[in-house]
Amino acid sequence: MLITPRPGADRKNIRQVLSGVQTTAMNLQRPYENAFEGLLAYLD
Repeated sequence: MLITPRPGADRKNIRQVLSGVQTTAMNLQRPYENAFEGLLAYLD
C-alpha cells in the first residue's frame, strides 16, 4: 500500500495508526480464513 501524507501530517502519527491497523488485522485473522476477511468484518 502506498500512503501519501498530506502536507503538515505528522509521519510518526501515521506510522502509529498504520501499526495499530496491522495489529488489529492480524488479531482478527484467527477466527477467519484470512486477514482480509477479518478486516472486512472489522470495518463493518
